[in-house]
Amino acid sequence: MVRAEYRRIGQDLLVTITGGDRPHIGAAALGHRDAPGAVLTLAGHRETDLALDAVERLRPIVPAGVLVSCGIHVDGAGGEEIRILCDEAHEVIEALAQELRGIV
Repeated sequence: MVRAEYRRIGQDLLVTITGGDRPHIGAAALGHRDAPGAVLTLAGHRETDLALDAVERLRPIVPAGVLVSCGIHVDGAGGEEIRILCDEAHEVIEALAQELRGIV
């Protein structure tokens, strides 16, 4: 199960996207309403695209900066399970974007 939590820090937004057997921080992306996102990824982690996709989806909605950390791990996950987790993550990101539209 993939989930997202957020915290507003002034006009900025801090988001964590986690899930699986061992939630962690594998990648972090930072963007601003007026500037595209940049990402840092820990060696051996594959959350780069998810973190950056989340920033790109959320930055037009947030008045200032958006920082997204992402870490999803399922022991022994194969290609199909990883695809499903990525689909879940994109659904969670979209739901968060819809929620934020009403309050930011």
